[in-house]
Amino acid sequence: MSTIEYAVNKYDVRLEFISPIHGGTPKNADVAETWINTNLGRAEIEGQEKTRKLKVTMDELKETLVEMETNISNGFRVSEGRIYAATYQIKAMLKEAAESLRRAGVLKVTSYRQRLGRDVQVFGVEEPFKIFFKRNGSILKTADGNELATVHAMTPTGPINAIKKSDVVNPPAEIEFTIEVVGKSITEDQLKLFLTHAGRFIGFGSDRGLQNGLFNVAGFKSNGGENE
Repeated sequence: MSTIEYAVNKYDVRLEFISPIHGGTPKNADVAETWINTNLGRAEIEGQEKTRKLKVTMDELKETLVEMETNISNGFRVSEGRIYAATYQIKAMLKEAAESLRRAGVLKVTSYRQRLGRDVQVFGVEEPFKIFFKRNGSILKTADGNELATVHAMTPTGPINAIKKSDVVNPPAEIEFTIEVVGKSITEDQLKLFLTHAGRFIGFGSDRGLQNGLFNVAGFKSNGGENE
């Protein structure tokens, strides 16, 4: 059987944060379960090999929102006592940056968002799908503290008002990861542009509208391509 070879370009990236990063994962167990089911759209079913999509009923949603009105508390994902972000968050940020640049007229090609979703993968350094927050080369075990903010939102059951508490990692802090690109779908210069734009205008993590999660691209190095 013949094997088709194609190039995979790899880039090692290091981002240094210049503003606080807010955690966006609900810490309350009931709210977290609904968040997982509605955002990820899947859950393991006991006794079955496959997964099924879950639908949140209006009653369940209403109960969750009532809980949120009195207790909104967000944090970071934790793995073996270390806080981290999921690698897919980098892909989402890159796609948002590409779309922002397209809308601003900087990019003329309209397919970058699709290419980033289809031809790009992101992997962590220590674990494949986890990106650990670091300071001075050491992985952080906990957030630095938390911040409070007032939340006003319109929901299917009406408006809600709440106080949200978010765990925060303050600068100096950094993350490292590797971006892999199939062939010439996205060039090195384009990736640099997307990352630079995201660091200045979009940010990483939660509550980015408050200028949280802004960063500088402190390292971007091609570690060579390979044939798959």
